[in-house]
Amino acid sequence: LCGGTMIGLAIYVLVVSGTTITAAVGSSGLILPGVILLMVSGIVTFICSGFGCCGANKRKRWCLTTYIIILFIIIALEIAGGVYGYVNRDSLTATLTTRLNADLNSYANTTTTQTTFDNFQTRLSCCAVHNYTEWRASSWYANVSGVSTVAFPVPHSCCQANVSTNANCGYAYTTTYDIFTVGCLSKLQALASDNSTILLGIGIGVGVIQILGVIFGIILCNSIKDD
Repeated sequence: LCGGTMIGLAIYVLVVSGTTITAAVGSSGLILPGVILLMVSGIVTFICSGFGCCGANKRKRWCLTTYIIILFIIIALEIAGGVYGYVNRDSLTATLTTRLNADLNSYANTTTTQTTFDNFQTRLSCCAVHNYTEWRASSWYANVSGVSTVAFPVPHSCCQANVSTNANCGYAYTTTYDIFTVGCLSKLQALASDNSTILLGIGIGVGVIQILGVIFGIILCNSIKDD
């Protein structure tokens, strides 16, 4: 059950959050290693449960011992990973900020970066990194400065849905209400905060079940020894 939950959680992060978080992080590799680790832990836990079932049904003490040791190691790694993530949360934000700034500055240079950033801004209803005015300082500004009728032009992907049909809205918008003014970093942090409550609840639930598994495994192992 725990193994399946962890695998499902990894898939959830990839499928649900992947369209926004992974797109923002790009090739910096901040999300994928954690997802892979979570999925591997789920697979190992799933395999570990086989030793527990075998030991309980066949009353094989070595199976239960293996089950307890592996499960204990998994719990220890999960705790260490949680502590590491909490301690380095500021570093993660700084790395993400650096990545977003790099993508913003190279927006006009590569089609891939442009498409990724456009999709990201549209999905999260945000613009630039901290606020929409940052586009004026980017290399992209040189391409539209001659035709822009506003002080702070933005890419078309920063336009609100009700004006996005206007191909020139990014550098000819009437009011800032026509565009997204909030930066993508704060939107991404809010998205992570919203999902963290769900992930924390699932993590605590899985951890409690794993600890109970270790306790009952030890009790059963001791009863077999006494037979």
